[in-house]
Amino acid sequence: VALPADVGEMLQKLLAVARVADEDPALGVAADDHVVEYPAGNGTTLTNRLTFLFSGQDEFQINCQSSPKNAEALNEGCDQILGSLKFS
Repeated sequence: VALPADVGEMLQKLLAVARVADEDPALGVAADDHVVEYPAGNGTTLTNRLTFLFSGQDEFQINCQSSPKNAEALNEGCDQILGSLKFS
């Protein structure tokens, strides 16, 4: 199955910055954070902030997506979600 060009482009950008997750002292788990920008269908650029968290054999993904107009509010909300997570 062929992926749409913009999805393939986003995956290529993610793979280009892939790295081993580092320990996040605030969360106490391994975490890896990526910001990817890509074109939306209406001519604007969307931003995805992808955060991967690893605790033992469990993996969690937080995906925060925004347009430039709402980026500040979304980033604050994303930070609030990440700050509220507790791992035991």
